Amino acid sequence: MITVMAIESATPAREFSCDEAQSESYFIARLTIGDQTAAEALFEMHVDVIFNHARRISRNETDAEDIVSAVFLEMWRKRETIRGFRGSIRPWLLLTANYVNANRSRSIRRLSDFVQRGIVSDVVPDHAETVARQDEVRQKLTAVVTTFQQLPKLDQDIVTLCLVEELSYAETAEILGVSHSVVRNRLSRARAKLSDSAKKVPEENL
Repeated sequence: MITVMAIESATPAREFSCDEAQSESYFIARLTIGDQTAAEALFEMHVDVIFNHARRISRNETDAEDIVSAVFLEMWRKRETIRGFRGSIRPWLLLTANYVNANRSRSIRRLSDFVQRGIVSDVVPDHAETVARQDEVRQKLTAVVTTFQQLPKLDQDIVTLCLVEELSYAETAEILGVSHSVVRNRLSRARAKLSDSAKKVPEENL
């Protein structure tokens, strides 16, 4: 079970007013000056989303908890320079989770939720969840996650922001510091690779 991280505060914790508590931007600003209460508030705001993303890309609950811990510790470590995107720190947290996961030496990870949300829906039949098709789905998911892990980091980040976080091309481009066309073109190629990897699962192995 994930609990609020223990952080040595550079600024004494204090209570926030109701109005202040409604502003994530305010907490981000307080975080940059070392306010522990702000860090814990941001943790509470985003821990569930980050944990679900970490579990999705690691496909292991224990690994996901480790990733979440590393992400929020990194948030605290970089608190003086961290910046939100349009008032939210979530995109930064998601990309940091990708980075942490990429640096972990683990076995094959499945992107099951990616498939369920339509990334390769064209190659997974509607009745894929039936008992007779479970092995086919498992092998296709394994192929997809293997391909995802082999994508360049920029492509992984684009897939995460566009297809998981459901940000627009423009928003993704702004976060990553690239052009709209770069996001569009790289996402198109990444989706094709993910789809092709599932299609290439040999029929005799199903």
